[in-house]
Amino acid sequence: MKIEGDPTYPGSLGNCCAKSQASLQACYHPDRLYYPMKRTTPKGEDPGWVRISWDEAYELGVGKMDELKEKYGGASMAFFGGTSRIYAMSGMSAMAYLYDSPNIVSPAQVCKGPRGYVTGQTAGQDLYFVENVWRPKTFVQWGSGIEVSNYDDAGRTAVDNAARSETYINVDARMSNLAKEADYYLGVRPGTDGALVMAWLKLAMENNLYQDNFVRRWTDCSFLVCEEVEPSGWEETYDNVGLVGIVKAKRNVKTILLKESDLREDGDPKKFVVWDEANNRFTYLHAGTGCWEGETFKPKFHDWDYVTAANLQDKYDWEPAQGKMVSNPREGITDMFLPDQSPMPTVEGCEAPTKPALWTEGVEVVLKDGRTVTCRTVWEHLYDNCKEFTPERAEEITGVKADLIKAAGLEYCQLNEDGYGDSAINYAVTHEHTGNAMKLIHTFDAFDAIMGRTDTPGGHRGSTRTASVFENQHTLLVGQFLRVGTKNRVSDPEQAARKIGTGKFPLYPNADATAVYQAMRTGDPYPIKGGLTQAGGMLNQTNLHLTWEGVKNLDFYTNWNLWHDPISDLADLILPEAHWLEVECGRCAQGSGGYYGAHIKCVEMPGDVKWGIDIVGEWYKKNGLKFWEDREDGGDPWEMGDFLRSKAIASTGMDWQQFRTKFLEEGWFDARRYNPEGFGTCRRYETGWMVMPFQGRPGFRTNTSRYEIWSTGFENAMRKQINQLTGEPFGESFALPYYVENKSSPASDAFRKQQMSNPDNPNRELYADYTPENYPFILSTGRRIPVYFHSEHRQLPWCREVWPVPRLEVNPADAEKLGLSQGDWAWIETPFSKIRQCVDINASVGEGRMNAEHSWWFPELKRVGKGFDLSGCNCLVDAWAQCEAEGAPQLRGYLVNVYKATPENSPFGNPVPCDDDGTPIITDASDPRLKEWAQLITEGRDQL
Repeated sequence: MKIEGDPTYPGSLGNCCAKSQASLQACYHPDRLYYPMKRTTPKGEDPGWVRISWDEAYELGVGKMDELKEKYGGASMAFFGGTSRIYAMSGMSAMAYLYDSPNIVSPAQVCKGPRGYVTGQTAGQDLYFVENVWRPKTFVQWGSGIEVSNYDDAGRTAVDNAARSETYINVDARMSNLAKEADYYLGVRPGTDGALVMAWLKLAMENNLYQDNFVRRWTDCSFLVCEEVEPSGWEETYDNVGLVGIVKAKRNVKTILLKESDLREDGDPKKFVVWDEANNRFTYLHAGTGCWEGETFKPKFHDWDYVTAANLQDKYDWEPAQGKMVSNPREGITDMFLPDQSPMPTVEGCEAPTKPALWTEGVEVVLKDGRTVTCRTVWEHLYDNCKEFTPERAEEITGVKADLIKAAGLEYCQLNEDGYGDSAINYAVTHEHTGNAMKLIHTFDAFDAIMGRTDTPGGHRGSTRTASVFENQHTLLVGQFLRVGTKNRVSDPEQAARKIGTGKFPLYPNADATAVYQAMRTGDPYPIKGGLTQAGGMLNQTNLHLTWEGVKNLDFYTNWNLWHDPISDLADLILPEAHWLEVECGRCAQGSGGYYGAHIKCVEMPGDVKWGIDIVGEWYKKNGLKFWEDREDGGDPWEMGDFLRSKAIASTGMDWQQFRTKFLEEGWFDARRYNPEGFGTCRRYETGWMVMPFQGRPGFRTNTSRYEIWSTGFENAMRKQINQLTGEPFGESFALPYYVENKSSPASDAFRKQQMSNPDNPNRELYADYTPENYPFILSTGRRIPVYFHSEHRQLPWCREVWPVPRLEVNPADAEKLGLSQGDWAWIETPFSKIRQCVDINASVGEGRMNAEHSWWFPELKRVGKGFDLSGCNCLVDAWAQCEAEGAPQLRGYLVNVYKATPENSPFGNPVPCDDDGTPIITDASDPRLKEWAQLITEGRDQL
């Protein structure tokens, strides 16, 4: 068998990375888990694993977890998962629902979640995704080396965009290989990206470079801010898109944006007041209908066959959309429909079409209590937040030359003849790791929105929407059925309210990782006694020592995995998971690539290995609870297989076997072709196809129906939070993009001083000396490595021989000051821990900055924990330096001290990290342990 790239898939252009080719070695690896095992020794020692049967495994696991639930309640257990494994993430959710536990610890807290939570508030969906397969004229990559390692339309697609675009702009604290090819490279100080965006925002606002129609018609920039009123609004229940269908959700809007109800006792709170500068009068936008005063709306179509296939032809009064087809210069991408920009209505009795004012210098209004007050627009308040950010001021903060900031900004701000920029800022997970994720991401998205790059070809288009035969146009193929079954089983609202971290991070729907591990250690706010991990490690989201000590304290912990990994050394029960080559399921491209297809099983599972989905079904059965509670055909309530796969792709109108056959015969499905209205059309806010579930109304699925530059969601959620954190009133700036320094920063001491007196922070005494004088370097982490994906593949010979050790990139000038040579090992330390990595002298990082590699552990070591604490950079992080909105810690850009590792200051007299007996880690391709790993098990796998 051989793994190679698929030249028919436009998302990869036929590229096949080293990791995918080496996955054969994972599938047949001698150290893979092949049967269930249980611990026979106390935690913290060698586990003394003993092989057991599946019946014994279920008896132990179900019995222990039932015992914990009976004794402490379901909330006493926490459930963890890895990243981007739609075929193996069920334990994180379905098992939590089985035990009525609200404590799901998801990697989303530090990976795509912050982006999703921000754009969920501003746009009503995940519009942070960029349609990279639509080759742009101007390609902007901001942070991360997606050409090296990322999902779907990265890799070769990114290289192609950089090479073939007319202009390539790269912004990154570290100059990646692809960044060296950029027309403009802006090497910002880590974590200061927001200051650069604010400078571009100021540039666009002052020079009328923004997309005027979109800003006035489709954002809330013209809404009036009334600081003299108390926040008010409305409450309602509405249909929302849930994991496995349409669910009821509640909306409670309280805002100081001016509404008709602020002006009249009988006024409508959904009518947002705007000054019409063309007719010198007040007008309004109705949030419920999405229409301006004097406007009516009919949903629009350009492909009537699709409308009828979804049985929508009689449900709405339709009209054909006006616009044109646009083509991608890259071959193999279906053409898309671009609707014309609709004009503003002319209100009866007015001489001109409505023109919502952006610049007013203040508008006087009379409130319903008789007071006369002056209001200014959201646009004017936004300018207040960015007006200090001249290119020169941005240079002082970021270290990027002012002329370069201005030149790159002017280049990016160009619009084409159709009134939009044919690209968007392709930003990455980097910005979720700053400790200020909400503020930074809001800035990115607001800037691109006013530039008219929302739902345009090559712009922010959100997740791929597959074809849907449902009237509500909900699509399921992203794999949620493989995770949770038929419904959310957290049935008790009081139980859900007990989620660890509730109230602390108001935008985050899951349990906060830092708080969960702390609860494991301290029992505060209540004890966490059990845990389950599937499809990935847990040593990723916060300080690793906190995680380790927390899990070590559990009464029972089970790990479902391919391997013995660091955290599995603390497990009581290990269950062997299937490899991706051994399973089948639907697969939808992450992001805006627009493609969906299938995992196709290539080899049989070895030994006693099971698909994780089947483990869930059998666990439910042993527990006596149906997985499928309402199976229409009366079949087996624990059946997975084709029944589950068919439910997961039901929105396509096919069952699994039909879908599988069509995929094998025709290849990848292009959603632009198969869903011409829901994904093959741009500017869906114009046609009524943006709001999901489908309601046939214009605009966005937000509180105001507009793209919210002023986020009423942030205003609602963060008002109390900001007061608690700062002791100051909310202030209008927090609902808008604004810039703030990282929590650990050479330019700000505010967070450090605050934490020194924080009684809830157990590390408060460690902050006293955590200053730039004692920790003079800024450490970036998380760089993409060609042969690894986060913590994966360290035991695969083809990968490890290429990249045997973790590298610390050091600027030549800093290396000279510290006496470091190429290949030396160096200590990296913060007040919270210290680790070692191998020095790579590299001018790609600026002077005073260094770059360490993340998620390192050493499967060749016999010590408990597999050496995660020897080189794992998350050992260094401050677990309490978290984003105020959703809790993502500052995993990058923090202060460290670095010095040479010598025989005198290293254990065993060896600067190289070693096992407990002094045996060093693998450091080069000649190590015989790599040869042992290369002895793949290809015969008798079913007899293991």
